[in-house]
Amino acid sequence: MIHFVKEKLSALSYRLELISECNRLIKSGKNLPKNYKKLMFRQPSRYDDFIQCLCFVNNNNTINLIDIGTNEGNFIKDFLLFFPKCNSINCFEPLSYLNDKIKENLKIKPDLKYQIINKALSNKTDKQKIYYDKNNTELASLNEYNINYRKSFPGLINNEYKASSEEIVEIDLLDNFCKGFSLNNEFIVKIDSQGNELEVIQGGIETLRRSSVVLLECSFAPQYIDKEHTFSECVAILKNLDLHPIIFQKYGKIISSYGVERDVIFVKKELLSKVYYKNY
Repeated sequence: MIHFVKEKLSALSYRLELISECNRLIKSGKNLPKNYKKLMFRQPSRYDDFIQCLCFVNNNNTINLIDIGTNEGNFIKDFLLFFPKCNSINCFEPLSYLNDKIKENLKIKPDLKYQIINKALSNKTDKQKIYYDKNNTELASLNEYNINYRKSFPGLINNEYKASSEEIVEIDLLDNFCKGFSLNNEFIVKIDSQGNELEVIQGGIETLRRSSVVLLECSFAPQYIDKEHTFSECVAILKNLDLHPIIFQKYGKIISSYGVERDVIFVKKELLSKVYYKNY
């Protein structure tokens, strides 16, 4: 009973904290959706990435997006609520049958310029097997999940085999598509590649060097067969690109009380001081 009450109080505190941050952002002149309080109470973990990115960039200006691991496009739909002046998005999604769902979510902004690139990103050009469950394509991966991770999601990835479907997809480098992306505007890069984030970074050095903010889902403990966790190596490369970790998002405790994986926000060194209240 005590644990239940603590969890409820923590959930309420989390929502109130995000709303308080929204109020500070509004006072600093940032643009938030009119129904932001309702959004924060309903699904705070769905929107906290956007709230915290707004600490570092001004969404009264054009902020564009490179979305790596677009899936059905739900992230983009939410992004456009918080960055309404975005006018250009590059979407990378290797499962081409999701294109119609992506396009449906992009209808929120009819004048938006976008590309859907049906390739998985890596540090080489080749073809590779992708594993996925048709009922939960968010977990689609070029890597095979280890037994500990699979046991955490018995309803999503069968414990007896890797996934319900597999196919061969093309892999390519981010820099082959985005070297000239958004030359006149700031842009954010979101990387959600289910274990392939290190390879994505290695193949996107020149693109990432020009970005203001990188939102990276990375691992702090092993999740995949014959593959190490990625956070430390990602940090080392991004530091050389003048991108530094500043926010570690909360994560649900379905898998563990500890950080098996996290969304981590990286920003340019010149933006780090923005975290002080007086600076935003």
